Amino acid sequence: MRTEDEQRAGLDELARLIMRARCNSGIWPGRGDVLYLAALGPPEPSEVCYVIGGYDVWGRRPQTLLAVNLTIDQAAEVVIREYREWKSAVAVT
Repeated sequence: MRTEDEQRAGLDELARLIMRARCNSGIWPGRGDVLYLAALGPPEPSEVCYVIGGYDVWGRRPQTLLAVNLTIDQAAEVVIREYREWKSAVAVT
């Protein structure tokens, strides 16, 4: 398992990639010693963790593993897609 500093470094790099796409995200403490990143805005965004191997994506409700061992680009696409879908839905209403 990665240390908290290693997790934060990987998630910070992911957050910078997401910011380049003009999308908002944040990093929070999760369960136990795990940090996660999620899009800011969507009511139930997926949680991206960087604990062992690549990036893992968890669904919020129900708590389910959606993808494992993604590259940083693949993980960024998940967050960016969720953010843009939410932003489009908000713009329509």
